[in-house]
Amino acid sequence: MLKEKDLAGLVYWTYDKGQRINCDMIENVLQGTIDDRGYNITLIRDTVSSGGLLGGREYDCLRICNPDHVSDYYNYVLTINRDGRDDSLIVSLCGNSSQVRKDDMLGKKVFDGTISRSIGAGMKKGGSVGAGFAIGGAAAGLAKAGIKGIGKGLSALTRDKEAYETEMRWYSEAQELIMSTFAPEA
Repeated sequence: MLKEKDLAGLVYWTYDKGQRINCDMIENVLQGTIDDRGYNITLIRDTVSSGGLLGGREYDCLRICNPDHVSDYYNYVLTINRDGRDDSLIVSLCGNSSQVRKDDMLGKKVFDGTISRSIGAGMKKGGSVGAGFAIGGAAAGLAKAGIKGIGKGLSALTRDKEAYETEMRWYSEAQELIMSTFAPEA
């Protein structure tokens, strides 16, 4: 069972409710493409839990996994969100990898804008937003970026280049499966 808080949303598509999409339908379409193209991909049915003990709910999902690395490569998780007008197919990322950082998979930058958050926090609290405050925010941001950069550099030095490239090829294959199935015009 997966926890909703551990999923990192990547992309979604919205469908008319009349199409009545479900996990069985998605699994059949994906498995057909996997078989036709010879992808090294396994589909695993799973459940996602959300909320706390009292107000929690569970719903079905489909995980796209590497059959040889189910627990040490990231998995793509497909879930369906139903609302009053339409259904959305959501693709998320979950899991761990010893070779690839999650931030790299999500496309996030090392420097996360701490300067603008510091200035905004100062204005909200009625504090100073002068040069000293901005410089303090910049110093905090640069220190954080420097620490992340050092960590990223160390992990790049210690990772196995061949294993990294193999893993990245698998992600490309999984992404090709998802995009060719749900966004063939892209």
